[in-house]
Amino acid sequence: YDLALKLLKEGATIDISAIAKRPVGKVGYDETGGQLKNAGVKYEYERDLVSKIHTIDIDKFGGQLKKFAEKYKENKETYEKIAEKTNIPPQLIAALHYRESSGNFKTYLHNGEPLGQTTTKVPAGIYFDNFIDAAVDAIQRQIKSKGNTFGLTADSNDIVAMLTFAEQYNGWGYYNKDVVSPYVYSGTNVYTSGKYTSDGVYNPSVKDKQPGVYIMLKSLEATVSGSGSESPSSTDSDNGNEPSNPIDSPNNQSSPNQSPLQKKIDAFLSVAEKELEKGFVEAKNSPDSKEGNNMTPYGKWYGLNGQPWCAMFVSWIADQAGVLGTEVPKFARVTDGVQWFKDKDSYMTRSSDYKPNAGDVIFFKNTSGQHHVGIVTGYDLKEGVVYTIEGNTSDAVKRRKYYLSDPYILGYGVTGGSGYGSTDADATFGSRHRNR
Repeated sequence: YDLALKLLKEGATIDISAIAKRPVGKVGYDETGGQLKNAGVKYEYERDLVSKIHTIDIDKFGGQLKKFAEKYKENKETYEKIAEKTNIPPQLIAALHYRESSGNFKTYLHNGEPLGQTTTKVPAGIYFDNFIDAAVDAIQRQIKSKGNTFGLTADSNDIVAMLTFAEQYNGWGYYNKDVVSPYVYSGTNVYTSGKYTSDGVYNPSVKDKQPGVYIMLKSLEATVSGSGSESPSSTDSDNGNEPSNPIDSPNNQSSPNQSPLQKKIDAFLSVAEKELEKGFVEAKNSPDSKEGNNMTPYGKWYGLNGQPWCAMFVSWIADQAGVLGTEVPKFARVTDGVQWFKDKDSYMTRSSDYKPNAGDVIFFKNTSGQHHVGIVTGYDLKEGVVYTIEGNTSDAVKRRKYYLSDPYILGYGVTGGSGYGSTDADATFGSRHRNR
């Protein structure tokens, strides 16, 4: 897998037709020849689609696949506990979790609402305060409602059965419309465009930005094949230079064994919060100029004092946290920051329906284009509001908030952190905030 990523830096796609695949066999039979229960027409439909897959868009989805594989490796025991109670393979549960909430362990697998409060969306009125129990309930409800697991067990390796279950979990809307499901096949040659952007609303021109279940399962094949090989590891490494005061908040999700990457993102947030507490304001705090216009310690550090400094502020925070150049770029122009994340396949537009995690970098636009940037510190799933810390907002470092649907938001640089972070009732809406 890592070799494929390395080789594909010169191309956009990888031809996997020559890669050894597990035979899917006859419809209704697993790889060993054992007969599946309740296979039927929909299993055959998925089998036919799988037989037509010959390319995976590694250039576009390689970064996300590596992050997914790392998350699976870190949290495999959690998924296995759910698998024991639901008899659904742990790798499939992980893929569903990543599709539903980017692997956030602080939300319901049912609908993405925060754990620890009674749900208001379908299924409304349920309450869980831990992910495992909630995930078990979500899967068991789905099985009870649909009545079909396509012969899956916790140790199944039949990818066709897993894909059929995944499409059933998401709903048969695409199947009934006779179009390919991006939930299952995004990132393969059998899917080009088309997505339900909300319940019952299908837009044929929208292209899904997330990896589909198929390519996520393929990224884990070395792990689940029984060879004993590990899943592909992230390029992020623990260099031993992490700041010693990461945010310690119940709102910031971490696995029992917090990953080096998550520690770095927490440190990034911690530095931003401390800088916010200092209350920097240009004219009041800057000794560099009587006027104070764009004269800041962040611009001085960057070497461009006197220039608009929102991006230099984000870069300075990243430098202090030890993540500059790895998770966050050094940039003074917003356009350069956006391009850096795009080049890493770590940029998500507002229209992609991506739910930001604490530690992501948020980009804004105005009538002239890309022009402002900040750091995501929290996301209120219920209210649909994202919270930020920004530099050069009203000539100061301040906390702001925006509705997720605000057209002022351009997109997000995804740093790889997990968790929706914290909210602040005293935060004010950004100066260009528009109503939902």
